[in-house]
Amino acid sequence: RRRHTRLQGDWSSDVCSSDLNVAVDSTNQAITLEARDINFGAGATVDAGTNNISLNSTNNGDIYLGAAGGSLSLTSANLAAITANDISIGGSGSGSIYVDGVANSSWDNIAGNVSLEASLNDSSITFQNNASSFTNLSAAADNGITANVDVTTTVGALSLDADMDNAADGAPGEDKLTLADGATLTAQTDLSLDATTGGTYSAGGFSLSAGNDVNVNDAVVSNGALNITANNDGTSGGAANISASITTNENALTLTASDLALSANIDVGNDSSTGSTLTILTSNFENFGLASTVAQDFNISKDEFNQFIAKELIIGDNQSGNIEIGRAHV
Repeated sequence: RRRHTRLQGDWSSDVCSSDLNVAVDSTNQAITLEARDINFGAGATVDAGTNNISLNSTNNGDIYLGAAGGSLSLTSANLAAITANDISIGGSGSGSIYVDGVANSSWDNIAGNVSLEASLNDSSITFQNNASSFTNLSAAADNGITANVDVTTTVGALSLDADMDNAADGAPGEDKLTLADGATLTAQTDLSLDATTGGTYSAGGFSLSAGNDVNVNDAVVSNGALNITANNDGTSGGAANISASITTNENALTLTASDLALSANIDVGNDSSTGSTLTILTSNFENFGLASTVAQDFNISKDEFNQFIAKELIIGDNQSGNIEIGRAHV
């Protein structure tokens, strides 16, 4: 194979194809590795110590994580052989990123943040075939993110931005965050969804779950039952922060949280025949304040009530505390 390598300041390798058969240790210097493909030999490791590692494909090639693919492929075992503070995969020189069955153990030697970036024009990120797990994850793409399977973080936040340039790109990804029917996004701490141009879309229903806050920053459209859960462990006091409209096309929505900040409509349909049910629950026996002048744990203002569009509204269950109802007409 043709190879070329350059070293400058911090450790940097720029190669057409690389066979790693030894331990690469930068003695706590940042490492940038760019290649068309990387082949890890038995026992090979890449170690940036307390510094960061950046992995990028050359010639606009795609990147495959987990199951083998084309171009630059890194298995879960390969990823586990990398030690760094933060790891950044992808960038302006890479194409799309495909993630398939990445094990949580892949990130055992990453102390800080995991980021995926498909910033090349019209590039995208796809989670496919088998569920993937990360300690934490920030994933951003120029033209769409698709989650055909569950995506989970076990230590920190999960942030997905399907339109990182906040500009229309058109087909194929249409700048959307697309979730398969039945897919679940789970964050140990905060879960944030962004898709400025295309919004979040599912042909069926899906679930969002976070240990702390769920942040919905752009419009959501589902065509099946939708479940949103903040403070999923009942201990952290997480809120559902809804900054853009949610439409379920006359399917049920259940929202569970310790509080709600709502600045757009939640629409499950209010037709007497085809409309559906909006259910709002607390995470850990919090008290509700409904248009109340006395602040409670979970407060729903008059203006927020007016943004509920539903055939039936259910507030509270046997896991809820007291309900304080104010005099405001809603």
